Amino acid sequence: MPIPEIQQRLRRAFPETTDPATVAAVLNGVRLADDLIGREPLLGTLIGRDYRGLLRRAGVLFSFQEACQAGHLPFTASFRPMHRGHWHLLEIASGDEKAQICRTDDADSFPVDGPVRQDERLVNQFDLFEPLPPMPELLLRIPHLYVWLTFGADREGNLTHVCWTAPAREGREWLGFASILRNAMQVLERPAAEAAPDPRKKLRFREHIETALEDKNDTKSSGR
Repeated sequence: MPIPEIQQRLRRAFPETTDPATVAAVLNGVRLADDLIGREPLLGTLIGRDYRGLLRRAGVLFSFQEACQAGHLPFTASFRPMHRGHWHLLEIASGDEKAQICRTDDADSFPVDGPVRQDERLVNQFDLFEPLPPMPELLLRIPHLYVWLTFGADREGNLTHVCWTAPAREGREWLGFASILRNAMQVLERPAAEAAPDPRKKLRFREHIETALEDKNDTKSSGR
């Protein structure tokens, strides 16, 4: 069960007023990825479909950063290399709090475990089996709350969930949790929610993927 003080802190950093724009960015990212998959013959094969989830996550990262840069979302978002491996992640900042985007099977699921995610989670220093300290100490114990924006989409590209979550440092427990899809979709205007991706964004996303693949190959060939 989420800790009320952490839940409030989570929603102060990523407030309800931003939920519609957040969901719109996620939805646009999934559509960008699906459009690219549909246009590229290689990605239309069975092997290409195996990468659908990875490309959708890449689309959401790209779309979310663009929404922040355009001022549609009041956060800062920048790509940085992972501490381990050859991949990059999008780091989202709202005040002192940091967030990353993860694809999950359903709203209450955790993303696939990996060394990077485990390292990042360690900042959320709480043992849920110990008595909670007084509130000032409780909030100071985590100087920078680590948050996930989780999402999922079905085969047709419809969003199944979008959530702001703060995981405990270990295990499968939430310090904070907010499922935002349903309420946000009620606020989004139907034409905007159903619109096809902007052709300029589709081109920028394709260039973004090509650049990412080139950078990854360069990194591998250099042995870093």
